[in-house]
Amino acid sequence: MRIVENKTKRARVVEYFGATLYVSHRCNWVATDSTGAVYGYEGEPHLRGSNVWLDFNNDVYEELGTADLQDTDWKTTLVKV
Repeated sequence: MRIVENKTKRARVVEYFGATLYVSHRCNWVATDSTGAVYGYEGEPHLRGSNVWLDFNNDVYEELGTADLQDTDWKTTLVKV
């Protein structure tokens, strides 16, 4: 997978699939959905339906950017940061 755009320009830096990614301080999890949209979550998200991640506990998330999934299965993109 390759990060195409990183929308967050603040807070802290994490490594996500070998790329540098900027996330807010409240971001504890990062995941990419089936369209390549990369999101940061405060609580651990879970798969919902056939193409998205949702945090059922507090639903706090932010769009971080986009990724080219290449040969990566989007369902394997959840990472604790």
